Amino acid sequence: MFQGKPLVTMILEPKDGGFTGSISNANLHTDDQGRITDASAGSGDSPIVKSSMENGVLLIFSKDGDDENEWAVTLTSPATAEIRVAGDGVPEIEPIHAEKVQ
Repeated sequence: MFQGKPLVTMILEPKDGGFTGSISNANLHTDDQGRITDASAGSGDSPIVKSSMENGVLLIFSKDGDDENEWAVTLTSPATAEIRVAGDGVPEIEPIHAEKVQ
């Protein structure tokens, strides 16, 4: 969600004790404090190539061309979550609010 509107879709499918699926691509722009100032849908999807649980946080790794992106997903209710960009050397940005769609 960005400014109250759906922006990205993450599809999680259980597989072998973890998850597979995909994340639709997006372009995020932030200010110096890590606040998202602008966001737009990108083209295509990035496959989820691996996942793990660490201290109650679901870590999702997606592949976009040669780049691997890491996302930390924390449930805030049965139908909502906060998603953060994770990994070594990535700039910290505000959490992205997510809602489960039936």
